[in-house]
Amino acid sequence: MNCSHKRILVIGGCGFVGSKIVSLLLDKGYEVRVADDLSNPQSRVGPGYEFLRIDIGDDEAAMKAFRNVDACIALTSRRGSTGFVHRNPTEILTGNNHIYNGTFQAAVEAGIERLVFASTSLVYESARNFPSLEEEVTAMPVPVSVYGFSKLVGEQYCRAFSRAYGLPYTIIRPSNVYGINEVPGDRVGDTHVIPDLFKKISSGQYPVELLGDGRQTRCFIHMTDIARGFIMALEAEEAENEDFNMGGTEEIQVIELAEMIWQFCGIAKEFRVSYTASFPNDVQRNYLDISKADRLLGWRPQIPFRDGLREVVEWLGNHS
Repeated sequence: MNCSHKRILVIGGCGFVGSKIVSLLLDKGYEVRVADDLSNPQSRVGPGYEFLRIDIGDDEAAMKAFRNVDACIALTSRRGSTGFVHRNPTEILTGNNHIYNGTFQAAVEAGIERLVFASTSLVYESARNFPSLEEEVTAMPVPVSVYGFSKLVGEQYCRAFSRAYGLPYTIIRPSNVYGINEVPGDRVGDTHVIPDLFKKISSGQYPVELLGDGRQTRCFIHMTDIARGFIMALEAEEAENEDFNMGGTEEIQVIELAEMIWQFCGIAKEFRVSYTASFPNDVQRNYLDISKADRLLGWRPQIPFRDGLREVVEWLGNHS
């Protein structure tokens, strides 16, 4: 997709990942329209684009958002942080279906060239093979978690609207995105694990309390790398009607992550942890095979995790 005179709608473009995607689109010369209801307290409206504060699930509002756009990057969901999902399961289910209905119907009516849908690595929460391949999604049990299940429903919207109406789509499954501009929440799990652990460590909690046994693994991907991946998928003809895993290549235990943050915070004490019960259905291992994105799009992470984590810890130290 040539950026010349192309207008891209980014739904959720004021959020953590969305704002980075918007910034990169503007840098590449695209015209950008952002639709966001600003329901996430950390969402911010930035410069350089047309902004609509709307409920994208409302049919009339959705049609307004999609009017005269060429393509859409749909970061369409309620917040996916573990604590928020656990405390608001019905809002996740009903809210996301409401969003999907408005988004996909309007996309068809507008006749857009492509809808790039943000799913999640949590669709693989029942995986037994690692690293997990894209084709395994349809071969394993559906996710138990509300958020993973709801995102899998969104993937089915992509395929159903493609079959019924010819809507071109691309599905992206990010894995554990991190970066600056996400501050810790009031309660554990209100944001993602890195801001949560930073808050515990920087506030002097000792020993550091970990959810579960600390041996859960994650593969973190920097927000710049994932934003770049969304745009590469948007622009690639090879990505039409395809799904892509996009995650980090280094599998890290939560206890290892906590010790890295401890070191970057410069704490003089010996690193020690304690354990408490995790949220229900906490995923023990999350590790994606990204070879398809590499093969078809030429995408791989570029930012080493330790470098990105150090940047985030420094930023949090100046903004928390």
